[in-house]
Amino acid sequence: MARARTRENWRRYTPHYRRRDDALHFLGFHTYHQYLASSLWADIRAKVLAERPMCGVCGVKATQVHHHQYDRATLMGNCLTALEPLCRRCHEYGEFNRSGGKTPLEICNHRLRLRRQLLRRRRKKTQIPTSQPCGEVSGSEEGVPR
Repeated sequence: MARARTRENWRRYTPHYRRRDDALHFLGFHTYHQYLASSLWADIRAKVLAERPMCGVCGVKATQVHHHQYDRATLMGNCLTALEPLCRRCHEYGEFNRSGGKTPLEICNHRLRLRRQLLRRRRKKTQIPTSQPCGEVSGSEEGVPR
């Protein structure tokens, strides 16, 4: 119980979460969980997933939306650029550390950027060279290597 309270205090007093809580109170929400359960968030989330249905990190179908920042315009749905569609796996990778604790927003965003770069590098390494069309085998005659 004390650990959960300490973690909640830590979140409450980091600048990003303090600004988020202020913006949410301005919008009439007491907690972030109340905001996430609201029809406002459901509409914003649906709009983001309709516009960009693939995970912004790995490219599979997105099922969740991540806030890169918590300003009023983003929380109200007026500005969608700070919202990124993610699959559950990528979202959890960014949001939680190995022991299951929540990571601060700036660390989460950094982890997502690193994961995106890593996956892009892996894709580049495994791509078929574009100079050789699929189905053709270079350096062989009738399937027999030289």
